[in-house]
Amino acid sequence: MLSARSFWCCLVVGSRVPTPLNRSSDAAESADGVIVNAGAWAHYNYAIRDALELVTAPIVEVHLSDVDRREEWRRLSVISDLAAERIVGKGQEGYRLALEYLVGAAA
Repeated sequence: MLSARSFWCCLVVGSRVPTPLNRSSDAAESADGVIVNAGAWAHYNYAIRDALELVTAPIVEVHLSDVDRREEWRRLSVISDLAAERIVGKGQEGYRLALEYLVGAAA
């Protein structure tokens, strides 16, 4: 169950350019947590990684599919070492799990 405390989370979804970079910058300044689904960008986009390096709040990397059981090239993520938690293969439920993790980390 999520806490009633005020919590600001930034959701970064990698399908819109340059939204992830703008939102990462916002999160670096004021977010309690960041949920990132960079999509295919997670495998090769160092610009997103650079932007996320500015974030001091905990980051959760979410992949809707289980990328660890897919093609070899999908198993590499250039942002996973920045993430406090990584959730894969849970579909849309992964976003709720990520938010629960961040609320718990902030408690």
